Amino acid sequence: MNGSTPVSSVWVVMAGSQIGNSLVAKTSSVVRKTSKAAGKPRPKRPSIRLGKIKTGRIVKRLRELHELGGDPAYGLGSPPALPEPQGVSSRTQTRPGEDWRPGTPPGRRDSQMTKDVDPGPVRMLVFGAALRADSTNARLASLASTLLVEAGAEVDLARMRDFDMPLYDGDVEADEGLPAGALALCERIKRCDAFVISSPEYNASVPGLLKNAIDWVSRVRPQPFKTKHALLLSSSPSLVGGNRGLWALRVPLEHLGTRVYPDMFSLPRAHEGFTQDGRLAQPGSQERLAEIISGFIQLVRADVQFVCLQRLWYEFPGDRTDALVTQRAED
Repeated sequence: MNGSTPVSSVWVVMAGSQIGNSLVAKTSSVVRKTSKAAGKPRPKRPSIRLGKIKTGRIVKRLRELHELGGDPAYGLGSPPALPEPQGVSSRTQTRPGEDWRPGTPPGRRDSQMTKDVDPGPVRMLVFGAALRADSTNARLASLASTLLVEAGAEVDLARMRDFDMPLYDGDVEADEGLPAGALALCERIKRCDAFVISSPEYNASVPGLLKNAIDWVSRVRPQPFKTKHALLLSSSPSLVGGNRGLWALRVPLEHLGTRVYPDMFSLPRAHEGFTQDGRLAQPGSQERLAEIISGFIQLVRADVQFVCLQRLWYEFPGDRTDALVTQRAED
């Protein structure tokens, strides 16, 4: 990690140590009274275990935290004040691509938001990962954007044709840099708090068009997928609904540090799955999609507007060598 202890972690340890000390004190008091009444010699202070951790270890950890600047006297409702960086107000509001607090990951709002500051709506990038004009995934992406707007989000609805780019080629990257389509997609991702992809399933996997776009954009520094939230949708004329492709799509996104929402939505028999007004023909499917989107936007809103932890992304250690192509550190 970066050497600092997250505030929430301090609270948990403090709370555990306070509970442990209280249990030890009460237990010791009962033992002393019982021994005195029976005329027996006072026994040694018992060792109380909280789970698998001895109280003594918790107290030791508490002392270490106190040496780092913590205060063992405060309760859960009154955490210690964080140091204020010079020249930065605690009312500063940050959005992706704008100024941010030193030590805070880019794209995160101020962790010390005050009640009189309106953080504004969360911003979502939504697109269907198919080129066909009448793609059912484009229609599903449009429906998702409508539901997001109804839930209070600010939506940027895009198409894959907006991000035209050649097949990834390391020589092209070295000689010409990144193509305009990749840079355009990168900028749209940077401006959002989260993104929603409605992807078709090609041969039980992710479409090459989408995977190629992810590969190109991942070459940008700082890497824009990191810490973004993502919701994955799919539609297909098959009974599976494209769900196998979504499992394949999670792999590169999660590898790049994207926080992919656990729930995914797949629409089977998509060629007959929409009404004339663009909603889903099956009421149960419409309700399920609305429920998933509602849960997703609540998670995104809580994370980007009320963040209290500083989190870092770590790539698998075995991926990195001396070759420049494997150097994907974010700092």
